[in-house]
Parts: sequence; structure tokens; C-alpha cells
Amino acid sequence: MKARTIFTITGCILIVLFNSLPSFSQEESVGDRIMPERKWTITLAGGASLPLGDFADKNTDSYKSGLAMTGAGARLKANFRINRGFFTEANILWFYNPCAADGLLNDLTDLNSPGPRYKVITYPWQVTGVTAGIGTSFDLNEKVLFQLKGMLGIVGGKYSKTIYQSFDGSNTQSITENAETAYSVALNLGFELQYSIVERFGVSFSGDYFNTELKYNNVTLTRSNNTKKDIGAYTQPLSVFQFSLGIFTKF
Repeated sequence: MKARTIFTITGCILIVLFNSLPSFSQEESVGDRIMPERKWTITLAGGASLPLGDFADKNTDSYKSGLAMTGAGARLKANFRINRGFFTEANILWFYNPCAADGLLNDLTDLNSPGPRYKVITYPWQVTGVTAGIGTSFDLNEKVLFQLKGMLGIVGGKYSKTIYQSFDGSNTQSITENAETAYSVALNLGFELQYSIVERFGVSFSGDYFNTELKYNNVTLTRSNNTKKDIGAYTQPLSVFQFSLGIFTKF
């Protein structure tokens, strides 16, 4: 997804969130709406990272296939509630998705002569970054709060390093495919349900759609004798949906 498209989608989301605030107002004083009792919320959450689209595709003949499997991730969230219906939020996030090796092993076996034993070792895709944005809140009752949010951010994506090996009974030969970390703009759309156990502490359940596109400029192949070959640039679309459970404190 190009950066221009990301900004257009996010702009539409922010307009919808802003326009929705009056329709969800509650019968309360103006002062109560402007100054919630607890304005800051800090949340630590973790859960599953489910790959989507090209990122999840296991077809090794497709140039965009990420071969990604279900992984895990964590987020540290800082939320500032401006009033009862409007907030800003920033996230520090990290997640990983393992890379399937079965299809690559089948290709390696089919393309090479029979006899040697072949093996493929893959490392997970990893993403670390910071996102920030705005959202709207709905007090469902005294203990339950529901939120919708839209965020943009900068992330770094670690390439899924892959090692191809062959063993003929006496010698092991290997080729390692790898690239430097790539950086890109990311879009995050999410919801969160918070339940306050006591006044300042509670638990949360959240879901986040995350999308970016990582361009690795110099993918290299390194042989067992340390000779390297540059095979050019590679662009990986990366989309995941993440479900998380968390704990939070308000102050």
C-alpha cells in the first residue's frame, strides 16, 4: 500500500471519528465531559499475530508470498483521554511471524540432483515500531469502556533469513539468503474493550489491523565460503490482524 493511500484512508477515519462524537454524548455536565477523572491510561498487552493476504500466501511461485504463519506480539500503549468521547494514543509495538519452510524445501529438492540430503532453515519476520493517532471512546457502563482508533507510524521490518543446506555424507554446503532491516510507514486500525476491576486497574481485549510494505534494497546470497552475491531489491507486503489481552492502569 502506497503512503498516499495510507494517509487518505486514515484521513477518512479521523473525519468519521470526529463527526461521531456528538451522537454518542451522555447526559452529564460540560465539565465532566471535558475533564474525565482519570486522563492517562497505560496498557501492556500481548497476543496472537495472524498473517493476511500476500504475507500469508504459501505459494512459492508468487513473488509477493511471505510464507508467514501465526506468530505473536506485544504492545505498550499510552492513552490520553481528552474528554469522554475523544483520545490520543501512542503504541510501541513488536511482533513476529514464523516463515514456513516446507514449500522452499520441496523446491530445493525438485531443482537439485537426488542423493544429497537437503534442509531449509527459516527465521521469522519481525517488526518493531511506534504508532500514534486518535480515536473515540464509548462508556458502556461504569466499568466497561469501548474504543475505536486509527494510527500511523514508522516501523522496521527484519527480513526472514533463510538458509539452504545440502549434505552428501561428508560435506555440508549452504547458501544464506538475507537482507538489512527495512523501514516504512505503517497503518494501524483497531478497537479495544477495557474492563475496570478497581478504580485504577483493569484488563483489556483488543484487535488491531496492521498494514505496511517493506522494501529490502539489497538481498544477498552468502555461500559457505563467505562469497556473496547481490540478487537485487525485494518488496514484501505485510498485513496482520492481532488479538491481544492486556492489563492497564489509569492515573
